[in-house]
Amino acid sequence: MVGSGQSNKKSSPPEAEDDTKLWQRVMQDTKPLSPQRRRSAEIEEEAPRDTKARNASPRKSVARPVRTARQEPVIRTPAAPGRVDKHVVRRIKRGAQGIEARLDLHGMTQAEAHRDLRRFIGDTAARGCRCVLVITGKGARSSPEAGLRDSQPGVLRRAVPQWLAAPDLSPLVAGFEPALPQHGGAGALYVQLRRRQSEDGK
Repeated sequence: MVGSGQSNKKSSPPEAEDDTKLWQRVMQDTKPLSPQRRRSAEIEEEAPRDTKARNASPRKSVARPVRTARQEPVIRTPAAPGRVDKHVVRRIKRGAQGIEARLDLHGMTQAEAHRDLRRFIGDTAARGCRCVLVITGKGARSSPEAGLRDSQPGVLRRAVPQWLAAPDLSPLVAGFEPALPQHGGAGALYVQLRRRQSEDGK
């Protein structure tokens, strides 16, 4: 039998009492957060999760206009001079095609001949001429004075075809070739000029 003087309550373990007292002492020094500070703390906790959600969401690609390369106008340059049209040569042989202008370069220096050739081709092309004759000579020096003016025989005979094919004259010259014997043979050139733009448009 249990004596009446004994208590029916179970005593708490000494370890539990020590933890409770320790927790109460710690909580005595703490103060509850004000409602405003509690709300700001909640917002700070939610902010990182919002940032992660934004980073995780796929980005919408924005279609950018495609830049097309600017097309430059096509500038057509005339073809390099060739030979005189065979039909023109046939008409010259038959006498049906006359020589519309002549230039004689005999006795000139290279500088003088080049200058006069450029002027001659420009003037005759502007007048609408189609076939002209340029006399270069065969290269034989006729006098000691002529020999002093050019360094070697036939210099103009070789230089004139190069000048006719150069960029400054080739747009006006369709073709050239040695003349027939009655017009000087190897010492002269038939020069066929290009048609003017106004004539091409007809």
